[in-house]
Amino acid sequence: MPNENELSLLRAAREAGITSREEMANFMAQMGHESSGFTLMEESFRYTRGINQIPVRSARREGLEALESARLEALQGRPQELARLMYGNRMGNDDAGDGYLYRGRGYTQLTGENNYATAGAALELDLTRHPQLAADRGNGERIALWFWQNEVPEQERDDVSKTTLAINNGENGLEDRLNRYDAWHAVLTPEFVADLDAGRVPAGNPVLPAVGRPAMEDGALRRLETGEEVRQLNEQLRTLDLRAERNRRVPTGDVFTQETEQAVRSFQEQHARAVTGRADPLTLREIERAAEQCNARPDDRQPPPDTVQPLPGRDRITQPDAGTGDRDLDRLAAAVFAGDDRAANRVIAQIAGSDHILKLEQWGRELLTEGPSQDVHQQDTLREPFARGLSI
Repeated sequence: MPNENELSLLRAAREAGITSREEMANFMAQMGHESSGFTLMEESFRYTRGINQIPVRSARREGLEALESARLEALQGRPQELARLMYGNRMGNDDAGDGYLYRGRGYTQLTGENNYATAGAALELDLTRHPQLAADRGNGERIALWFWQNEVPEQERDDVSKTTLAINNGENGLEDRLNRYDAWHAVLTPEFVADLDAGRVPAGNPVLPAVGRPAMEDGALRRLETGEEVRQLNEQLRTLDLRAERNRRVPTGDVFTQETEQAVRSFQEQHARAVTGRADPLTLREIERAAEQCNARPDDRQPPPDTVQPLPGRDRITQPDAGTGDRDLDRLAAAVFAGDDRAANRVIAQIAGSDHILKLEQWGRELLTEGPSQDVHQQDTLREPFARGLSI
């Protein structure tokens, strides 16, 4: 069972409207990571493994030797210089000593005078003159919930990776956050939540990150997991030709990579599922079914079901028999010739950033040059999707 600090934050989250199992698990995982399992209400500056452990890039601005000296000072109980290197002259910390005065506090590790002022104004707390108020448990809960609802986009609150990016502008601590999510997701069953709301859950031991758990133990696959199930998922995503950002293909192998996660998000979005990047049982079944249907098609070069056919009257300019040699570009060509903006936009989104778009543009320019100049409507139909593709 969760301990008293965790139960108190869970109750506050429920009262604030965080009700879905996925969002609750993510919220608790993120706050747990930031506060070292809800035990740290003030930043300690104890980086025992070296300067590479310090996540703030600006801390290196005066050189590695100065940073190492400050790190060792902090380990001796004098963290002011390290705080200056990490936070001085940024986030509103303009005066000497501000870096340490407005150090990380609370479950979110609120940092910087500007952030203290913003949170204080929103919650009617004088955090600028009394920053230590952020370390109070009750205030820490309010700040955590204010931060979550104002800084994390609503559509990303089920997604561990995207929430991590919103919190620290990177993926610092992602593995621990994912492990904590797994642990909290296992705890937050419907039965547990019902007992929590009814006040029947006694305080117990803290919820620890789920470390070393085999993939698929919870019926789902997620970032950084490995195994044969992940290998099969990667192959199915490649079969469906689902791409990551900048048109990157999902790699082969048994690791759930960033590309795997982004491809899963793309599939979930296309099929009107909750977009989490986590391959839950329903997502896995639908991906497997879609890959089987794709493999069953007798001619992979035939247009998929959502590709439109050329409209009547548009046969004076025809597609080359061999196409471009790229399936996505052939789909876009079919949409362009049919004048279907919606289908064209879907394919453009998939191939944004691809080097092949240059080949398609050249092909379009050649078609426009060869087409009769008087057919202005037809030329405009061809130009418009290319212009949209260039603007992405």
